[in-house]
Amino acid sequence: MTTKLKGNVVPGVAIATALMPPLCTAGYGLATAHFPFFFGAIYLFAINVVFIGISTVVFSQVMAFPIKSIIDDAKKVRINRLITVVILIMLVPSIYFGYLLVQNEGFLENSGKFIRSISFFRGDYLLRHEINADHKTITLVYGGRTLTDEDKAQLKKRAAEFGLGDVVLNYQQGLNFSEISIQLSETERLKSEVNRLSLLLQQSAQQQDSVQQRGYTGKVLLKELRTLYPMLSACLFTETYRFNADPASKATKVAYVVLSASTPLGESEKKKIFDWLKVRLQNDSLRTVFD
Repeated sequence: MTTKLKGNVVPGVAIATALMPPLCTAGYGLATAHFPFFFGAIYLFAINVVFIGISTVVFSQVMAFPIKSIIDDAKKVRINRLITVVILIMLVPSIYFGYLLVQNEGFLENSGKFIRSISFFRGDYLLRHEINADHKTITLVYGGRTLTDEDKAQLKKRAAEFGLGDVVLNYQQGLNFSEISIQLSETERLKSEVNRLSLLLQQSAQQQDSVQQRGYTGKVLLKELRTLYPMLSACLFTETYRFNADPASKATKVAYVVLSASTPLGESEKKKIFDWLKVRLQNDSLRTVFD
């Protein structure tokens, strides 16, 4: 009893190894509603069953196993015909699918060589590609300048050199350097405009600060003059333009300084103050009024 169990282990494992993977795949295809998986796995299962049976018959005849039952010749012919039909039904599609597989493998190999030869084409970079062996199509995504009709014809000719004369090439522009250049130029223009406006704002702010500081000039002058003339009590400073009736004459910028003192100032002191203010303000049209 033990010897029989040991003798059945090897063929049992071999049969299970051949039949279980297709059944598992068929179950997966059925569970996920992926019917191409299901029918393909069932077909593979049928091929395994048929050819395991045929190989068993052939092996039995080669080994001259004893026949336990005798059948007449007519029935044997019918059985042989049935076996032949079943073999043909299983064999012809498998040959066809095998042929398609070989064709697809050859297409993929040639496509790989073609892709490697055009990874850099006339200044354009191949960013991405997709190969569809079933539909004999190749999608090329280039970055650089836009491909012209002449470029596409040259790529088609290059594909034919690799045995891909019937391939359909689809082109996509992933990155256009000319468009990027235009965008960069527009960006630079906008940056230049922003810088120009910023400079104008800074100049305007400086002018406002200058005007504001100019309004406090009288305060500064009074502080500086009081170190020499403590009797000065107030100072008014202003600037304006004097216009003449003659249209050809230019306007003259005139500065006025009005000083108030707690005690009267002598003429010599007034002259010294006037001379000092002229140098300090660097204005020859200075007018000084002592209140």
